[in-house]
Amino acid sequence: LSSYAFFFRDDYHKTLPNDIKENMLFLKQKLESELSKNIWDDGEYIIKLINLKCFYSAILLTGDVNDKAKSVKILEDTLVSYQQIPFQKFLDGMFVALIMGYFSLEQYAKVVTTYKRYKKITSDQIVVKENDLTIDAYYFTSQYLTNQRKQYTEKLKATYEEAQDFEHVKSLISELVSYYKIPVKL
Repeated sequence: LSSYAFFFRDDYHKTLPNDIKENMLFLKQKLESELSKNIWDDGEYIIKLINLKCFYSAILLTGDVNDKAKSVKILEDTLVSYQQIPFQKFLDGMFVALIMGYFSLEQYAKVVTTYKRYKKITSDQIVVKENDLTIDAYYFTSQYLTNQRKQYTEKLKATYEEAQDFEHVKSLISELVSYYKIPVKL
């Protein structure tokens, strides 16, 4: 997904190769089928269910506005419903998808509040550095788009530099800067 993660672009679906579109549709249908099974209610497979919901939500982000809104709802509901379950290793991935969803729906205020929630919940205990940098990139971009403050262009550039070994993050930041015409020299 990270190779095709520019969901925020208006022309996103036009840029996707047909085989990728077909694979996404297949995955969406397969995951819907798995989620509809009645094995999930007994609690034995909670962590697998959470993982499945996260993956399904990520696939939904590649869809239309309704799919993106459904993705955000599933992730929010999952975070609330299972907050007592120890699934820390999924949190940063869930928050990446949630923030990407809000960003692609142009709900920048929710990106900001979700970012603060992520920072509070994870207490800077990063599970996957690439996810953390991705979250930062969307947050700084949202802040810049909302209030045009120079500090966010500087933080976006610093995030780009920090992502030296994470090509997907660097590519994402380059795409955000280019698409939204953010005055950052990378």
